[in-house]
Amino acid sequence: MLNKKYALSLFLLSAISVETKAADFVYQSDIILAHYDNLNLENQPSESDSSYEVGMGLRVLEDTSNLLASINLDVSYIDYKNNVASDTANGQLYSRVVWRIKPEVFDWVLVDNFTQSVIDPLDSSAPDNRQNINVLSTGPDYNIRINSNNNLRLEGRFEKYNYENGIDNDRLFSAMRWVHDFNSYVTLSINNEAEVTKFENDATNPKTRRNDFFLSSNYSRGLTSVDAEYGITQIKDDSTRDLDSDRYLFSITSTRTRTSVVTLTYEKLLSDTGNEVQRIDPSQQLIGNVLGSVANDVFVTERYYIEYVKNLTVGELNIDLSIEDISYDQLTILNESSESAYINLIWNLPRGNNIIINANNRKTLFDDPATNREDIDRSYSAAFLYNLNRNINVNIEAISLSRDSSIIAESYDDFRVLLSLRYASH
Repeated sequence: MLNKKYALSLFLLSAISVETKAADFVYQSDIILAHYDNLNLENQPSESDSSYEVGMGLRVLEDTSNLLASINLDVSYIDYKNNVASDTANGQLYSRVVWRIKPEVFDWVLVDNFTQSVIDPLDSSAPDNRQNINVLSTGPDYNIRINSNNNLRLEGRFEKYNYENGIDNDRLFSAMRWVHDFNSYVTLSINNEAEVTKFENDATNPKTRRNDFFLSSNYSRGLTSVDAEYGITQIKDDSTRDLDSDRYLFSITSTRTRTSVVTLTYEKLLSDTGNEVQRIDPSQQLIGNVLGSVANDVFVTERYYIEYVKNLTVGELNIDLSIEDISYDQLTILNESSESAYINLIWNLPRGNNIIINANNRKTLFDDPATNREDIDRSYSAAFLYNLNRNINVNIEAISLSRDSSIIAESYDDFRVLLSLRYASH
């Protein structure tokens, strides 16, 4: 639920006031009616519920010689008729503003991301198992041009991480990157990143120091792009506990034909919930999605991922397949391995109308030998979007959610129907 603790997210109001006449500026408003068979995703739901929701959204994009601003904001208020869950105000904000004080030499960066994560990753993503998270990061980028092929980039950030159910912390982040343009197709870099984290409660969470040293490269030519990275991450704290992990990245994107793109990715990274908030790509984040990690612990994610995008004569097909292992440093009970498959089909109809079909299947094995738990989560949805005119559309969507768990109490089924009316400025 939104509260004063996260008021800093509204810094966007001042950012929008800067040269909005030159920006791509889109706003929208929504009214959503919904019915849920099992709103709280329980094994034995007490009763169904209905809700009405009013929401507003804002998209700002500006890219000039002096300012780069990308702001995506959604806020809403949901009222549940039978009070199966508490009425709530929700919000998501993904924003990045870069003041180009001296273009290509000195910039000032301001990033603010506000979203939600689950409180208990072992439970369902029901409304009462969610918390707000806000990450604010600001500081300078300084670029030193050594010669036509070499640049030294210095970065500094002051960051605030606020959790609704977690321990807030402040971080100081710095980075030094040497970037070498090998030729017009290949870029190489040596990177050193340092981060100091101070928690609000020092007694139970000592100050931590993180250092990442890694080499990275990018090859881009014609229809193919390759990114590669290798390095080491080290974390130390005042209790002398050390944590080391290799970091890897290999990603290749190939445009197979004029209408299809394939991306293959392998990644291994030491991260935490706050860093995951910073890594969110708003173009890939669906409204209402929440992170599945827990605050105030670090974890290593190892992931294999393939994405196939096909532009059809009548729409677009997207297929994602992934294998993922997550290992926590302290909360080892949360360690898990998963396999997932996701299909999205957009079928374009006359007059700009659409039918959108989604199917997602995820199998998760938890490493805790005390429970030997296995979950299979499935979600299927079908939506019909009808444009009343250039600015107003109606959307009706049916969603089926289910979990089959080896722990019977964690299994559930839910079917929900949503009817929405949206106004968009363009």
